Amino acid sequence: MWDAGEGSLSDKNSVRNRGVASLSDTSLSIVSKAITGGPSSRFSGDGVPGALIDGKKIADDVRADLKPRLAALADRGIVPGLAAIIVGEDPGSKLYVKMKGKASEEMGLAHWTVELPEQVPERRLLDEIARLNADSKVHGILVQRPLPPQIRVDAAVSAVDPQKDVDCFH
Repeated sequence: MWDAGEGSLSDKNSVRNRGVASLSDTSLSIVSKAITGGPSSRFSGDGVPGALIDGKKIADDVRADLKPRLAALADRGIVPGLAAIIVGEDPGSKLYVKMKGKASEEMGLAHWTVELPEQVPERRLLDEIARLNADSKVHGILVQRPLPPQIRVDAAVSAVDPQKDVDCFH
């Protein structure tokens, strides 16, 4: 568990609702304003005005909010770690996991990618998830989708410890 006091990354609601990168009320306010604030010239299919979302600004604001909190953890010798599991060779999935790894490194998080072959049996994936669940250096687990047909998505999702579920499927 990451524990840096009140509002820390170990706060169950923060981890559960926000994954590895815990958001503060300020960050949630920023996200809310980015989604609802300001006029937009965009319209949804039903003619209702939509809101433009500046994803880069939101990400930058969240990272700025997290940096001092991560630094406080680092001062205590705690380096949050994210493990991503990818099954198969899907180029989009590989790029997504690579980008998560880069973002993790930029924030000072440890990051591991577990690559399994397309034909891996479900049991092997579940064993890998169990290993990561038990690893105290791993604070968050991402099972990249899509998964091949021999693996039940619900089995993989439910195998991830809810405290380490960065996708918030629990």
